[in-house]
This record gives sequence, structure tokens and C-alpha cells, in this order.
Amino acid sequence: MSPIFFVIMLAAAAIVATLIILTIKIFKRTAFRVVLIIVALISYIPLTMALLPLMVTLASSYRYNVTPDSVPTLPVPPTATRVSYRFAPTMGTMLVVEFQVTEAAFLEWMSARGWTPETIQRGELVLPLSAYATNSRDRLVVTNGYRFAEYDKNKFDDSGTTVVFDRNKGMAFIKRTRF
Repeated sequence: MSPIFFVIMLAAAAIVATLIILTIKIFKRTAFRVVLIIVALISYIPLTMALLPLMVTLASSYRYNVTPDSVPTLPVPPTATRVSYRFAPTMGTMLVVEFQVTEAAFLEWMSARGWTPETIQRGELVLPLSAYATNSRDRLVVTNGYRFAEYDKNKFDDSGTTVVFDRNKGMAFIKRTRF
């Protein structure tokens, strides 16, 4: 959402709601007042929709080059370096982690978690942490490495975990969502 659109939506909703609330004090008829109150409440919907991305952004935390044990809700290999993550606890939890690790340590970590990675056959699209931090369209296609995905097929949402290891870069990328 562009900043200009955000400001216009916010201002319009606030003006409409304020005018309606001021008008309610003028009218004495109960039925008309009820209609005005309903319209005022409805006018707060765009206000809420405009503020929602801002609230999500403010609640998100980005951490760069942290220790492996500082990643919330998901332990990463203790030998991992260049550990960075984004944790967004609003509207369903989202955790995006990337770290550098040797292939042997990665496979050992996966095995300890009971996860069995598959060798990437064609290419796996990954959004690096920089894509989330800057809202950019950065994409990375991993063609040599491993992939693991765990999703509850009985749920309609995208809750689950995806892990991708890029053998060429020695980097692991994790995306975990819980709705």
C-alpha cells in the first residue's frame, strides 16, 4: 500500500466518522441516530484496514547477526553463523530465519528434529530476509541443495514450516507460519 493512499484512507475515514458522531448529537430521533451510529462504525473499517499494515510492521522484529540460541520459537544449529531473523507475532505468527552452516551440520540438525530433507531436483524459490525487510521482490532460486516442507494438509491456511538449504552458498532459509 502506497503511503499516499494510506494517508488518504486514514484521513477520509477519520473525517467521516467524526462528522457522523457530531451529527448524532443534533438529531433526537432514535432510529436515525442508530443508522448514523452504524454508518460511523462502518466508516472505521477503512481506518482499521489502513492501520493494519502499520501495526504488523511495528510488531515485527528484525535481528541481524545474532547468536544461534536467540532465534525465537525455533532452535537453529549451534554451529550456525550469520544468523538473522524476522519474527512477526501478529495475525498468525511468522518466523523467517536465514543462517550460514556447513552441510554436515545442517543435515545433523535436520535429523535431530526428525525432519527428512529431499534433494532439490528442479529449483526452489526462496524469499531471503532482505525481501521481507525492504518489501522488495528479491528472490533466490536454489538449484543445488535440500528442501523440507511440513504443512497440515487438513487445514486450509498456510500454517507450516519450509526449510531450504543452498549447498552452493552454505546458507539455510526457514519460513514458519502459524495461523
